[in-house]
Amino acid sequence: MPRLSYVRGCMKESLRWMPTAVMGVPHALTRDDEYLGYRIPKDAAVICNVWALNNDPARYPDPSRF
Repeated sequence: MPRLSYVRGCMKESLRWMPTAVMGVPHALTRDDEYLGYRIPKDAAVICNVWALNNDPARYPDPSRF
């Protein structure tokens, strides 16, 4: 893998550009939490929006460009 930097870069960009799991893997909270003023109870399912993270213009100036 250390000598395959180009292949690794292409794979990482491919997964960023078109993720295979758009909504990520669900997780369950182990304790009550609060996020941006919202209370999230213990054992609630939380799913990360992978597509939104990977298409954030603040992180990627032109997110649709490969």
